Amino acid sequence: MLVGRDGRMFYLGDDLVRQSAGLVVRDERVAETVDMLTRMRDELKKRGIKFLVASPPNSATIYNDDLPVWAQNKGRRTEYDLFLAE
Repeated sequence: MLVGRDGRMFYLGDDLVRQSAGLVVRDERVAETVDMLTRMRDELKKRGIKFLVASPPNSATIYNDDLPVWAQNKGRRTEYDLFLAE
């Protein structure tokens, strides 16, 4: 855990804080996820089923200002940005 401003706690597992800050971008993993979701959408579409994907933000994204300065995203591209672009 990382403790931010006013005692707000942030989970450090899976590089979540660094990912939200744009300090780690796993392009290949994002592309694999997009490919999998595209295949799922296409298979469901064949059956007349609509497919919706929702990716909720994590706490480091929502409460960016409560993070230490090193962990704040000041405009760096994130995996989420890459995901949306693909």
